[in-house]
Amino acid sequence: MIWCLSRRIATLLLAIPLVAVLAVPVVACQINELYEPDKPFNENYFYGAQVIFRGRPVSYRFPEPHSMTIIGNRVELAFDVVETYQGEKKERWTAFWVTVAFPKPIDLLAFKHEIGDDLVVVLDAPEAYSTEFIDFPFVAHQPCAQPAMRSYTVMEPVLRAKGLIE
Repeated sequence: MIWCLSRRIATLLLAIPLVAVLAVPVVACQINELYEPDKPFNENYFYGAQVIFRGRPVSYRFPEPHSMTIIGNRVELAFDVVETYQGEKKERWTAFWVTVAFPKPIDLLAFKHEIGDDLVVVLDAPEAYSTEFIDFPFVAHQPCAQPAMRSYTVMEPVLRAKGLIE
């Protein structure tokens, strides 16, 4: 009797995670997608953003360039702020960029060449991602989507349409 009861409990305990996994929508992400510098980033990044600014990258640190984990594939970026559109105004923002969906440039020069030197950036609060990184906000980046970091030229019409610039 006890054996039968424990078998039912074990079956139930194994079934719960399986049902939970099946209930989660499948997200098919590709790793190492191409960055799309000529397309504006997703407008969803504007909703609930901590900070939106125009800035120039001045520092780029990629501590573990060969890691394929989310944590290991983080970049620490610093931007000199040209203009703040929403949120706290600072002269310089430092932020993490975390994703395995895109190959990251190896240094600041490559970053400026591949991503740009005059960017509109959206930052999310660190709590939106992990309490492990509480020092800096994050460049907004949804799973399987382009990061919220694009050239000002590409984003200017979007900023105008949103009423963030005249």
